[in-house]
Amino acid sequence: MEYALKMEEWTDAFRTSESIFTLINRKKEKDIKLYLEGFYTHLASIFQKSGNHLFHTYALQNLQKIVIKNTTKSVEQKSQITS
Repeated sequence: MEYALKMEEWTDAFRTSESIFTLINRKKEKDIKLYLEGFYTHLASIFQKSGNHLFHTYALQNLQKIVIKNTTKSVEQKSQITS
């Protein structure tokens, strides 16, 4: 029973972050892309430390999408971040 409650909290956190990602990505400002890069880096580390590997991977996938779309970073920087 306790595990189900913890999983429900993480699911809510994940849904919230997904909603934020969707809303923010509607804008095409460079500042938002930098903000999202930091956001998903921290979110991935939270999920990794909690042992929730599925959400950790999904956060990294979203981070990778943001970095690839970033036009201010060089190819070397992109490959370093996404690897």
